[in-house]
Amino acid sequence: MHKLSLLLILLLAACDNPGAAGSDAGPGTPHDGSWADASTGPSADASVGDGSVADAAIAPVGDASLPDAAICSLESDDALCARLHLPCGTNPVTDACGNTRDVLCGCPDRAECRTGTCVCSAGYTGDPSTGCNDVDECPTNNGGCDPLTTCTNTVGSRTCGACPAGYTGTGALGCTDIDECLVDNGGCDPRSTCTNTPGSRTCGPCPKGYTELAGAGCVDVDECQDAHGGCDPLSTCTNTPGSHYCGPCPLGYKGSGATGCKDIDECVAGNGGCDPLSTCTNLPGSYSCGACPAGFSGTGETGCLCTVGLSCSADGSSVLNCQRGSDGKLGLTTTPCPDGCESGECVDREWTRWPLGSEDRPASQFIVNTDTVVDTLTGLEWQKAFVQNKNWWDARLYCSQLNVGAETGWRLPTRIELLSLVDDDTFASPAVNPAVLATGGSIWTSTISVGARVGVKPTAWVMSDAPGSTGIVLMTDEANVRCVR
Repeated sequence: MHKLSLLLILLLAACDNPGAAGSDAGPGTPHDGSWADASTGPSADASVGDGSVADAAIAPVGDASLPDAAICSLESDDALCARLHLPCGTNPVTDACGNTRDVLCGCPDRAECRTGTCVCSAGYTGDPSTGCNDVDECPTNNGGCDPLTTCTNTVGSRTCGACPAGYTGTGALGCTDIDECLVDNGGCDPRSTCTNTPGSRTCGPCPKGYTELAGAGCVDVDECQDAHGGCDPLSTCTNTPGSHYCGPCPLGYKGSGATGCKDIDECVAGNGGCDPLSTCTNLPGSYSCGACPAGFSGTGETGCLCTVGLSCSADGSSVLNCQRGSDGKLGLTTTPCPDGCESGECVDREWTRWPLGSEDRPASQFIVNTDTVVDTLTGLEWQKAFVQNKNWWDARLYCSQLNVGAETGWRLPTRIELLSLVDDDTFASPAVNPAVLATGGSIWTSTISVGARVGVKPTAWVMSDAPGSTGIVLMTDEANVRCVR
């Protein structure tokens, strides 16, 4: 009878409160009107001896008999969690039938269970009992994204944008600068310097000798097109990659094409290679040799030559004496001939009218001055004194430089001129009037011996005023000198 009564009570309670008997009510649904609330037994939160929560309201007080197992399992986990205010997580519960089972209690949306307590999930904030709200992570430290990327808030989280150009990595893990210069010089011309910069790179200027051309990089500059590359106009300019070089100065110039070419005066050294008897004339980068003097053949370039011996100048006004000196070089002396030159000798056309001996010689023939004596018959003026010991060449030089009686134009006398002083009819030895002219042995004449034309050693005529005779001696010998004009 008691079992039947209890079964009827349970069925009636299930009909009045469906949620308490396995309905779909959520964890927060109250169990108003359930059998537990109508019981007179222990409270709903009473603990069983094993620590589990016992549903005392199911079993009548003092009644040890239990309901059917199907009746005890009608209440869901959510209903039990809400009715018994169980903590989140897994809770062992013993029902009125004496069965123990694990009841899993959850948390509201956007919350999660941590050590038996519901807290808002990551990315949310607030109280789970009243509701969790989304957190905008981006305002704080860019949401943990790399500062170079964009942080975008999402519900409960955020996303990091991609790293900008010139960087590698991710916005979430970090962006690292790419050194573009490590590959292909960063795309810069190989002749310029690549410098890495944050997220990019810069290309240095083109080196000297190159210019930057859009799309082509560093292009060589042809310096020779501008002012001949700075080279001297007389030299060449050759362009090279990034530079140029100047050629040498041409022949006849000194210096360099880079520093400048200056004309060399070839005539300064060795008469420019011209024969010493010719004139060297400097020209830009060269020189020219003048003609050989009269009496010489050849050219200034090839050398001036003369025929050894005596000859007359082309105009017949002087005697040319070509001799080879001790140094082996040819030398030419010139003796003027007032009456002309024939066969290598001066012609004296007046001597045929001169008196010889005492013939027609007046007593007043000579006019004696302090330093000179004038012969009124020949018209010659003689040096009164004489100079000793000179060779033929020095004797000629001496006379050409003489200045006696404030007069110049002195020279060596010819042989016939010197013989005109001889008066052997009146004077025996010396044959020259000693009262008029001082005497002194052999005296040079300007007349060169004909034999000197073919002889190895040149000779000239001298006159001995003691006997009044003439003879020839070597020009290198020494004799006395009496000049005339």
